[in-house]
Amino acid sequence: MDMRLMDKDESWDLLREKVFAMMVPCSFQLEEAGRKIAEKCDGLPLTIIKVAHLLSGSEKTVEYWNEMCLLYMGVFPKNAEIPASKVVNMWLAEGLLEQNKAKSVKKHALKYLDELASSSVMVYKRSTRSSSVMSIAKKGIKHCGLHSSWWHLCQHEARKNNFFCVLDSMEDSSEESIKGQRRLCIHKNILLCIKEVYDSVEDNLPICSALRKLEVLDALKIRFYEFPSQVVELVELNYLALVYDGEIPPSISKLQRLQFLIVCPHQHIRSGGAALYLPRDKWDIEKLRHLHVMGSDLPDLWGTPLANLTTLLDVSARSCRRGVFERIQNLTKLGIRIELPPDHCDEPLSYFDHVSILKNLMSLKCVVVNPELRSELVHPPTLPNLPIYLKKLALSGMGYPWSEMSKIASLEKLKVLKLRCNAFQGPKWEVEEKTFPALEYLLMEDCDLEHWKVESGSFERLEHPSIKHCYNLRELDWECDDNISMIEVDNCDLMVEKQIKEANWGRGMLALDFTMHCSWNDGKHKP
Repeated sequence: MDMRLMDKDESWDLLREKVFAMMVPCSFQLEEAGRKIAEKCDGLPLTIIKVAHLLSGSEKTVEYWNEMCLLYMGVFPKNAEIPASKVVNMWLAEGLLEQNKAKSVKKHALKYLDELASSSVMVYKRSTRSSSVMSIAKKGIKHCGLHSSWWHLCQHEARKNNFFCVLDSMEDSSEESIKGQRRLCIHKNILLCIKEVYDSVEDNLPICSALRKLEVLDALKIRFYEFPSQVVELVELNYLALVYDGEIPPSISKLQRLQFLIVCPHQHIRSGGAALYLPRDKWDIEKLRHLHVMGSDLPDLWGTPLANLTTLLDVSARSCRRGVFERIQNLTKLGIRIELPPDHCDEPLSYFDHVSILKNLMSLKCVVVNPELRSELVHPPTLPNLPIYLKKLALSGMGYPWSEMSKIASLEKLKVLKLRCNAFQGPKWEVEEKTFPALEYLLMEDCDLEHWKVESGSFERLEHPSIKHCYNLRELDWECDDNISMIEVDNCDLMVEKQIKEANWGRGMLALDFTMHCSWNDGKHKP
């Protein structure tokens, strides 16, 4: 049940009830101080009860009450909407979760996050689909945050206990303030606020002997124009995230404890080809489990296989060579980013062919960032064979003909399929009978499809179809099963809505949620 926040009077009433007996009077001075405390709880009942518990066991003086601080998790910026995946990754890097069951550790992490959502963590966004591959709750958390009162609380406790250090200003960056810190978080772009940085690029972070114990460095708020070479001296790092457009030096291999490496470019779309982010020389960070380097090329990984690497995101198509994949056989999640040059052939897509050798792969995303819609395909691209255990597949801008869909339809474990920006191209898609046996969520967005025909026995477990910006789609020849509980139709021809009604989709579901949205109709309605 989602509860509203309390107003000022309700907050004070709850605090007074928990601190004093119902019939015990409260002095005017204590009430004045108490109302201020209750107001700082920002209407969060659990915070009020916690504070009341602390106050009830103390000497009830105005001085004590006015010194009362509210704590909060301040690793992330105040009022930030934090991706749940980032929270989980940082927990893993910190070693806060038991590693006994390696295959289910992320599932346990999401369970803990869901439990926190019932107390101190606020949920900003949940998954729109009714089920999720990695979620514990029926609708998994996608973005979360912390109530402002908890944030202030954790900032205070962090400083007191030397739990983490936040750099928000030039004053924060002194050597004394960061000495011995294990966690360093940068919430603002303070690059030009630090005199040493302004004078010398080498000092773009106060990396010095004071940070030798640093384990987590999250610097995504700063643009580095030269690689901060002193970072590789922080040999205790488990988690490193920064924004940099150049080539990562071979010395990165000195960070043998590194588990999470995230390197984002200054801009997501660049005019030229993909830059080389990782060194061509031998590099072997054996503990590396998560590598995110947007649009980059990876060299052939000669030497020790990266047995712990399970997540590889936003690499270029040229990185998808057999020599690379053979060294990362335990990969479970792969993201490929393709930037097609002008007058290209289909060569970049051919690198996709080797993905089938990743036998443990469960999640695959492939995006063409600058796709071209071609009306006539003389040599249409061919979809390669996919790993048989794939559970989640997202494609965008590939331009495959619908006939290639049969290779996806036969995947027995596939639960989530997202097709965006003419991932498949052509006027008609005929789905053969008894295919897509496990699919639960289907998204079709920005495609040129006109006629969609589905044979009986297909999509037997489909719960949530979503059709968005498919302006040419006018003919649906599909009689669905009773398992559908939610249907989304966004900016499509009104004939789609009519045919869904006539097909009686979800006819056995009393709680069917059917949302139709048309921008030209300025609103949503549910039939």
